[in-house]
Amino acid sequence: MPRPPATKAQRQEESRRIRSAASKIFAEQGIAAISARAVAKEAGVSVGKIYTYYTNLTELMQSLWQGRVQQLAEELQDIAAKTADPVSRIRNTLEAYAVFAHENPDLYKGALMYVRPDSHPKPEPQAAEDLPIMGLLIDAILEGQTAGTIRAGSPVRMAQLLWAGVHGSLALPVNIDRFAFREKGHLTSDMVDALMVHLQATS
Repeated sequence: MPRPPATKAQRQEESRRIRSAASKIFAEQGIAAISARAVAKEAGVSVGKIYTYYTNLTELMQSLWQGRVQQLAEELQDIAAKTADPVSRIRNTLEAYAVFAHENPDLYKGALMYVRPDSHPKPEPQAAEDLPIMGLLIDAILEGQTAGTIRAGSPVRMAQLLWAGVHGSLALPVNIDRFAFREKGHLTSDMVDALMVHLQATS
């Protein structure tokens, strides 16, 4: 007699176990240890079950962080809505991004410093300007350019520079931790200051 199909609650629990298993392996052994076989063994399911819920391992890993990253996007949108001046809005957005990274180091490393192993399928490229933080920065840059407070230039390229600068100041001490960075605690705030000076129009 065939087994009755799993209920919605059973499917949700199975998916949760798979995510929990992947999260545990990642936390204890790093991204290189993530494989379909390892996750299936930890979760107590077949390898095939993983692909019932996730297209590939990259999608599974992204699902671990999706909710909290969406919360960050909403926080940044709230900051943008409350800050009329575009120059102040850009600074507040970059500073909030940095605060998120400092307050959620494990999540930040997992979600925003995630380096896909060559063994994992390459995801479909997404336009950088479609990301929430990029959209907010581009809009503010355009407003500032119209008002004459932000220098001329491609808003997309300028937004990429802002994000790359802050992200780099956060990631460098983590990725190259064999070097003792001087004033490490102020590296990101100093980077934001430097970026804002570069961004603003000169009289």
